[in-house]
Parts: sequence; C-alpha cells; structure tokens
Amino acid sequence: MNAVTILRAIGNSLMVGGVLIGSGATPCRCDEPVQPTLASSEQIAPPTYLAAFGAHGSADGQFLSPIGLAFDADDQLYITDAQNNRVQRFTRDGKYLDKFEVGSFPGGIAVAADGLIYVAVMMDHKIRVYRRTAPDSDKQDAPSTYELVREWGGKGTADGEFDQPGGLAFDKEGALVVCDQVNHRVQRFTAEGKFLNKWGEYGDQPGQFGAPQKPNSRVGGPCLTAVDAEGNIYTTEPTPGRIQKFKPDGSFLAAWGSNEVRDGAFGGNATLVGPIALLFDRAGRLWVSSTNHRVQLFTPDGAYLTGLGITGEPSSEPGRFHVPHTMALDRHGLLYVADTLNQRVQKFAPAATAHP
Repeated sequence: MNAVTILRAIGNSLMVGGVLIGSGATPCRCDEPVQPTLASSEQIAPPTYLAAFGAHGSADGQFLSPIGLAFDADDQLYITDAQNNRVQRFTRDGKYLDKFEVGSFPGGIAVAADGLIYVAVMMDHKIRVYRRTAPDSDKQDAPSTYELVREWGGKGTADGEFDQPGGLAFDKEGALVVCDQVNHRVQRFTAEGKFLNKWGEYGDQPGQFGAPQKPNSRVGGPCLTAVDAEGNIYTTEPTPGRIQKFKPDGSFLAAWGSNEVRDGAFGGNATLVGPIALLFDRAGRLWVSSTNHRVQLFTPDGAYLTGLGITGEPSSEPGRFHVPHTMALDRHGLLYVADTLNQRVQKFAPAATAHP
C-alpha cells in the first residue's frame, strides 16, 4: 500500500500499487507512541453511493489495478491503470474517453494548474509529464494526443533520483511533492523538475519512515501524500499505521493514527494493515483509505467523523471496497474512490456539513 501503485507478486504476497496483499507481511507494530485517533463529537452521516464504473481487463474502460485519480480543470478524470501500464481518461460520469501509455506500473498522478499531467512511474523510478492536445473535432469524446513534455529521475539515492516513487501532490507554492517510497523520504521539485528539498530516512521516529518493515520495502512508506489549505504536507505509513504532518521545508509538525481494529483506525486486514491514500475536502477534512477495506473521514488532527466499508471485510457490493487506494473530488464535491482489487471506481455524494 505504498505510495505508488502496482500489482506484483513478492514471495507469497501481492503488492498492489505499493500495497502488499497476501501472506507473509510483517505484522504491524509501532514502538513509537502515536497520537490516538479519537472519535469526534461531530460525527456525520456517511456518503451516499451513486455509481461505479470499470471491470477487470485490458480493454478500454477496464482496469488491472486502478491506483491514482486526478481531475483536470474540465472535470475529466485521469486514472493510473497500474498493471496495464497506462493512464485512462474518463468523464465524471465514467464514460471512457481515451488512454496513453506511460511505462511500468504507474501509480501517483497529479494535474497541474496549466493542465500538464504528472505521473509517478514506479518501476521505471521516474516522474513523467504529459501534455494533452484535444483533437481537431467538435466531438468532446474524440481521442486526444499525449506528448511527453519532460521526465526526471532514475533509480538511486541522489537528489532527484527515486526508488519506486509513489504519491504525488502539488503544494501551495506550486511545488511537486513526491513520496520516494523505498528511499523512505519525501522530495520536492519545481514543476519543471528542479530539485528543491527533501526529508526523511528509515526509522520510526518523527520525520522518519518505514520501520518496522525492512529498509528495502516500500510497504513502510511514505506511500501517498496530500496537502492542506495552509500548505502542510501529510504522508501515509501503512506498517506503523501512521499519518505524519510536515511543513514544506520538512519540519515535523504532528503524527497520528493506529492499526487497531475499530472505527477511526486502520487495522483489520489479516495480512497487511495501515493507511494508503489521503484527500482533503473543501471543508479541510481528511479522507483516508486503508488496507482494511475502509474509506474514513477525519478532522486534520485525526478525530474520526464517518466512514465507508466494513473493517476487515472486502466486498464487491456497492459502497464496499477491496483495498481502496486514491480518492478525488470533482468540481461538484462528489467523491471518487479507486476500488483497486474490485477493478472499478466508485462515486459517492458526501453529506453536506459545515466545517467540523
């Protein structure tokens, strides 16, 4: 459940978009105390299920491990299709539009204000940037062309290099935040790919990532990331069940989370526990997906508000999940969830509430 997405066999386990599913995972235990995720007195109703689209396969509109979701300014949805090594574009109603190849196991994705599409291509250890050009046609659903504008990275530990990059997000300053999973660090770049700064190393202390998983595992994190309205950067670590919060310069601010089996926590998967992806809504609340087949809503400091799914019980029923990954909001505030092992995307209407 690491930052980037992938489905691949590792021993007797299955790694999906950086998420390890199957037997052989290290049991989650964190020796560093983390702030408990307490229930909020302002819990709200869960979102209402609206629709789903996608199916298992490699045809247009089908998926083999959908991981990353990102909307552009036209409310069109880009989805990284990890095992098919491509990105697909859809309308907000789930109508397939077109696709483009990006390399081996794409996971994290972000669309910049200028419309450029940034993709973390995990097994190529690179960030690739594409420009979409609409066809010379009046038909909105006519296929576009996609041009590779730039790329950077390569496998390594130097500044600007990666080892299985995962989650992507643009911060308040317009910099690109990258979860460098196996290097157990976060890197920031300009939109042009110029290195700005980094933080993190292997460990379980504040500002560190990955332990108690082995150092060469991306399961420890940081996996996926999100940025709040103030510009603070949040990251997920599945194994310790932890969400960390940083300033853009890497200064540690806070940490919370738990892999207990209950509402507001991330335990309950028999083979691997922990949070996967993050999404801030317009009210500043934080959606968190996790390996226990849940999508839950929290205040920024970790108080539980509401949730979807049933802890520890994967299902293909509407409104239920099998290892959900990235989430996104369209311009109407509707919530989309990559339901990765069900090979679909689900769409929900969150309850209308004031800021918690």
